[in-house]
Amino acid sequence: MAKKGKEDSKNINMPNETSFGVKARLGFLHNADFKRRAQPFLGGGIPLSSPQGSLGSVVTTAPIFYDIRYFTPDKFYFPRSEIEQNDVWRLIYKKDPIVGAAIDLYAEFAWSEFDLLGIEDTYIKSVYEAMCSSLNLLAKLPDMSREFLITGKVIPHLIFSEEDGYWKYFFLHNPDFIRVTPIPFVGSEPILDMRTPPEVRELLTSPDPRIQEIVNRLPENLRLALLSNAFIPLDNINVSFIPRRTLASDWKGTSILERLYRMLMFEDFLMNAALAVAQRNAVPLRLFKLGDHTVGWFPTKEDEQALAELLAIAEADPMAALLMHSGIEVEYVGVSDRFWNVSREWDFIENIKLVGLGVSKSFLVGEASFASAVAGLQTFVQKVAGLRLKFEQEWIIPKVFKIIAKINQFYKRDEAELKHRIRVQKDEGDLIIPQIKWRRSLEPTQDTALLSVWRELHDKGIISDRTYSAGAGINLDIERQNQLEEMRYKKELEKKMKEEEMKIVEGSEGGYHVSSKYIHSNIFDKKGYLNGIHFSKFEPVIAFLRGVDVPEFKNIDRMSLKDLYQYLKDEQKWSPHELNNLTLLLEKEGFIATQDKILETIEKDTSSPQFLSGIMT
Repeated sequence: MAKKGKEDSKNINMPNETSFGVKARLGFLHNADFKRRAQPFLGGGIPLSSPQGSLGSVVTTAPIFYDIRYFTPDKFYFPRSEIEQNDVWRLIYKKDPIVGAAIDLYAEFAWSEFDLLGIEDTYIKSVYEAMCSSLNLLAKLPDMSREFLITGKVIPHLIFSEEDGYWKYFFLHNPDFIRVTPIPFVGSEPILDMRTPPEVRELLTSPDPRIQEIVNRLPENLRLALLSNAFIPLDNINVSFIPRRTLASDWKGTSILERLYRMLMFEDFLMNAALAVAQRNAVPLRLFKLGDHTVGWFPTKEDEQALAELLAIAEADPMAALLMHSGIEVEYVGVSDRFWNVSREWDFIENIKLVGLGVSKSFLVGEASFASAVAGLQTFVQKVAGLRLKFEQEWIIPKVFKIIAKINQFYKRDEAELKHRIRVQKDEGDLIIPQIKWRRSLEPTQDTALLSVWRELHDKGIISDRTYSAGAGINLDIERQNQLEEMRYKKELEKKMKEEEMKIVEGSEGGYHVSSKYIHSNIFDKKGYLNGIHFSKFEPVIAFLRGVDVPEFKNIDRMSLKDLYQYLKDEQKWSPHELNNLTLLLEKEGFIATQDKILETIEKDTSSPQFLSGIMT
């Protein structure tokens, strides 16, 4: 009996076959090897012992290791070498529509036509303007910006012209073949060394005579250095290294695309899954069911084979038709709702990209203009302005302008130096360096309410002109200089207008008297017109007849009056009306006695019968 009771007790704790599934879900699992099976399944958990006959066990697990630098797959797959990273960033820029459009927007929006201000010496200004035109800055600055944003660095190389005395050309080095050695001392630039790219080495060894002609122009030592596999030292005077730093210690530069790597990887996985599903399931799977269980008919192997043959024939013949009994069903099996569709995640991916690149979608695709988007573009415009300012302060001013000013000794000279025609050695603060005035302003739109408050404070004298101008995003020094130039221009224009007015006075015998340098007649109206023709039209002809060299008759020898009329008619396309009024003016100026006299002279020339009808009406 005792033995039987023990067996009954054992049977009570063991679930039977009919209730095993329900009890398993409720946690009523109990058998002898539960602890042994649970320990390896739970990843090294340590089971706590419990009294024999209990309904469960307590298991503790070790904490999961996590390191943000390595734990996620995107950290594991991230390219390690700088060359591999640059290849990845260039590929993303070429293939990704959002990334490519955003970087192009940064690169092209930052630059515009510009003027060089702050130089009164016309010769010095012409040197700077000729250099900027030769370097083709406006066309190449966007390319520099793209390289800077994509790879996180840009390395421009300037080429000096001894004949012209300024930088003549410049090109960009491939950062994959530049070794950068940072120098951690104040005022020191990194040491740059170049290894010859494979495509350049192929050109140097090419048998093509056209290429060899170009290669032979290079100095012998340069050709040997390029053919070798050694690093070639570069000079910091004409070669610059401009990194896109994210931290003060980031001396190599960081691509703007690095922060998007995880999202781009996520997008690739989703896109690969979508492409695989689309390729495998372009047409839903067709499932044919033969048989009718209500009447007890089930197809044989022969029936299935016959149906397969009929379907194969129908696939090959688009006009085929099948006659079949009712014991067949067709189902279409698809996976459209059974996988992770990229379209459901596209908005999320797109928003992350736009945030990482710092651009607005409406502005990127052209839905909103720069003028209409007020507050949303403040951050973007500030970033673009920062990109422009970085290139100005780190390359254009110190490398392009300042070095040329030193080479040509463009120093500011006082009155004593100018009077005695001497030059005194001065420091860099006295160099004549132009200021760049970009025609596209990148000052963000200001808050109109805040500006109105500042205007009231300015009108009351509480804040200065400089503070008020800075609040409106205006450089006061540049605006004052522009005002001075505008005042000088207006004075010169006013002076010229007064001189023009002084030439025309009312005559005593009727009409108005024009008294210019070469014309003195009173047959004009009060605005200086003779039968609709302004006196300035006739002035070069009168000056020419008085023996003055004028541009309209450059390289023209003295000619007779008849030849002059013929020249004006054929070469300068004067109309008969203009020639007729010229005759009236020449009579008043004393060049011909009467109109009849010139007509008699012209009528004697039988070689040009059309000229008479063209000059007089």
